[in-house]
Amino acid sequence: MIAIGEHAIKSLPPYSPELSPIEETFSKIKQFKARTLDDILTVLKKAFSIITGNDTKGYFEHAAEC
Repeated sequence: MIAIGEHAIKSLPPYSPELSPIEETFSKIKQFKARTLDDILTVLKKAFSIITGNDTKGYFEHAAEC
């Protein structure tokens, strides 16, 4: 940390995927393959339909435990 007057500059910690709930969501979506824009839209619709509220809650709980 560097202090300049009343202000302090803090370094960000290195990126840790286990602390980011979105990474677990992405891992669930990556099972689908898409090559065209239509494929991508279809994949996103499928992905959003399989990610439940319980999944999301679990992702955040897991990140909080790390």
